[in-house]
Amino acid sequence: MGNRQDIDFVVEVLAEIVERRHSGDARLAHGAALRQEIREAIAEGKSVNHYRYVWLVESATQLMSILGIMANEFDQAHPDDMCSAQDLMDILRVAYTRTVKGFEARAEKEDAGS
Repeated sequence: MGNRQDIDFVVEVLAEIVERRHSGDARLAHGAALRQEIREAIAEGKSVNHYRYVWLVESATQLMSILGIMANEFDQAHPDDMCSAQDLMDILRVAYTRTVKGFEARAEKEDAGS
């Protein structure tokens, strides 16, 4: 068994990990609550000018621009073929699936470590 200093250090590190985990959980819960408020405001026809909504709209605009560039590059690289809106939706679906699987793998790794 380690000396008292080693034990205190381990306890301190574990407490910090637990605190960060709970802090992260609280922040995620806060974000979920804000998303729900925004969805409700939109459903009620209200104007939304929340920082989270502005960020989402700006991010979506950037993503759409990137998808447009990718479509043009595809069309130029394959003159006998053409990128469609369905192709762009497929890109988003693959990205979504890979993101979800990445988060699930991360959560499993964190759970295994706890």
